[in-house]
Amino acid sequence: MKCLINRNMLCPIIALLSDFGLNDSYVAEMKTAILSLSSGVQIIDISHQVEKFDVRTGAFLLACAAPYFPEDTIPVVVVDPGVGTVSPPIIIQTRNACYVGPDNGVLALAARNDDGPRSVHKINVRKLMLPNVSSTFHGRDVFAPAAARLANGTRSANSDPKSARSMPHIRTGHPEARDTGRRGNPHRRFRQHNNKLPAERHPTCKNRTYI
Repeated sequence: MKCLINRNMLCPIIALLSDFGLNDSYVAEMKTAILSLSSGVQIIDISHQVEKFDVRTGAFLLACAAPYFPEDTIPVVVVDPGVGTVSPPIIIQTRNACYVGPDNGVLALAARNDDGPRSVHKINVRKLMLPNVSSTFHGRDVFAPAAARLANGTRSANSDPKSARSMPHIRTGHPEARDTGRRGNPHRRFRQHNNKLPAERHPTCKNRTYI
């Protein structure tokens, strides 16, 4: 099954979410990797201020933003404490989007809220990546070029299919202590802001699945 990117779109959208921060060149390197392969795309930033390796907050932010993406948006997420090791890169096709990121659960909430995955593929075909792949910067060398090629109409079926049931899930639980001294339950972090959100976007909304 191909990733259903609409070729009639004049300017496909790739949406970036990461824990890179804004003090380094990492975000710019991802964007230039995308534009070098697909100059006609529009790149938007969800956030690059996710706490380092905080998969749960990354999943929460993606799930909040995803319902407002135009159809066929390609969200690319780089929040992964196991980059290059235990979390293989994947593409998840849902009803309205193709998600690109690590197989660590960070994509699962948004995909589940969009009627669940229609297909899941591992990105292990070299032609979807840059020629030289760093073991520590999959955002630039794997995720970004894969997203650009999807925007160009490349079939995700060129990668290996993966069972949707094997996707990691984000579990709820008590806030966890982190190396930074902050605590990690996204509901606590965002609760003061959520009081001003419309009911349909509030994490306690019964019609949507959240962390």
